[in-house]
Order: sequence, then structure tokens, then C-alpha cells
Amino acid sequence: MSSEFSDAALARLLKAGQDAVTAKERVAVVPLPGGRQYALVDCGGQMDSVIQPLNVNVNVKTIPEPARNHVLTTAADVVEFATHYASDENPVVIWVDEPFIRVCFDQNRLLGDGATYQFKLTGEFAQLVEFSKRTSSSEFTQPQLLTALRTDFWECFDRNEVRDGLITSLRRVSAQQTRSLGQGSGSYESSIVADGQTEKWPDRFIFKLPVFTDTSVNTDVNVQIVFNVDAERQKFALWPTKASIKKAGEDALEAAHDLILNQLESAPNITVFRGEPIAVKNGEVDF
Repeated sequence: MSSEFSDAALARLLKAGQDAVTAKERVAVVPLPGGRQYALVDCGGQMDSVIQPLNVNVNVKTIPEPARNHVLTTAADVVEFATHYASDENPVVIWVDEPFIRVCFDQNRLLGDGATYQFKLTGEFAQLVEFSKRTSSSEFTQPQLLTALRTDFWECFDRNEVRDGLITSLRRVSAQQTRSLGQGSGSYESSIVADGQTEKWPDRFIFKLPVFTDTSVNTDVNVQIVFNVDAERQKFALWPTKASIKKAGEDALEAAHDLILNQLESAPNITVFRGEPIAVKNGEVDF
């Protein structure tokens, strides 16, 4: 807008500038040295306009303050952040969904103020997600599978006797003599000849492991593993069922939601939801 500024008008302008800062429309009126001139300064510190008290037309602009999008490192920080900032004037909404927990200030939706916490998968669960695609990454030679079972997946079996029996059988395998004994329902019921005897392999077993690296929301989930033996190619495969991978992810998210909800249940001015705010699109936070 255009206006002529008297001293009284300038005083009102100064007051408007202060109010604008409070309202997060960052504009400052700064006196210039050497005379009765003043500058409008935007939120980046750049001079926007120069004005004089009397008989000068000027365009007054308000510059929105950039959104403050904080990044949190644990789910426990989400609880602390929400508790610290929630008030009657500034209610907080927490959205829990993969891959983010998003903390929003309910009355500042357009500004996008808030904080984000991103879930990170454990290395073991990330491997199982990849194995569920049944690509070559899920296949192992006998030495490779022995190494994987004794390192990456050592703590993942729900029953140690299954792990130990599988490792014992793998160690007896002779790579020179292999044969297949036919098919069972849903997976190969194969045997590999070892030291003159036939090995019987488990059809499937259960892995029990955490989905997320964050210890504050860790909970063990079950993943069903189909164990496939390709005797002709002398390869073994671990195939997590897609249904159990999906359920494991949902169970882990539900556990994270419940943990945060339980800790904030009695906290005033904080609401916790499963899902994502409408501003999150295609897995990326977009304000």
C-alpha cells in the first residue's frame, strides 16, 4: 500500500513492525545514520525500502518468516519436544507413520513450524525386506549362509535349537554330491547328500527381531522365513513372507504410537494420531 508518513504515522509503523515480528511476519523498521530516514528490513537482513517521516510514498511489505522444521534424533525426543512447546495458545499434534513421526503446531499449519523424527530400520530387518523380493540377494552358497547365520542373524532365531541344528546340517554338506527329493506344498522339500547321509532341512522358521534402531521404541516382532534349498544350483535362500514383513512393520509402528501415547496421555494440549498430516506427500515432508 502507499501512504504519507507523519511522525505519528511512523510511530504506528514502528508498532506495526513489532507486531509483525511477533506474528512471524518478520519486518523491522530501522533508523539510518545521518538523518531522519528509516529502512524496512526483511527477515534475511536485506533492506527492502527507505522511508522518511513526511511526504514520502512507500510500499510496505511483510516477509513471512521461514518455517522452523526441527529434526529429532529419537522418539523419546518427540515426547520432550511436544511437552516443552505445548500450551493453551499453541496446541501440539503428533502424527505417527512410517517413515516419520511429525510434530505439528496446530495453529501454525501454513507456517510449517514443528519437528520431524525419521524411523531407521535395523540392518537385519532391512535385509529381510530385500530378501522378501526373492531376488538374488536372498540366495546363499553354503559358506555364505553359514557366515550370515553366525553373524548377522545369530540373535534373530526365536528358537536357538533351530539355528544350531541348521548350522550343524550346513557344516555337513558336501558340495560335490547333491540331489533333490521332490517338492512339498509351498516350498521345496529338498535334501542335500552329506557324508553319506541325507540332510533334512526345515521348511520354515521364525525370526524374532526389532524393526527400528531406536532403542526407545524397540519391540521384537515375528517374521516367518521360508527356507529354500536349490539342490541343482547348490544354493540356499531365506524368503521372508511378504505378509509377515508387512505385519512386522505395522506392529512396530503401533508399538511406537502406543509408547508415545502412553507417555503423553495425561499431557494437556497434545494429541497423538496414527497417520500423516496432509502436507506429507510421497513419503517426503512437504510444507
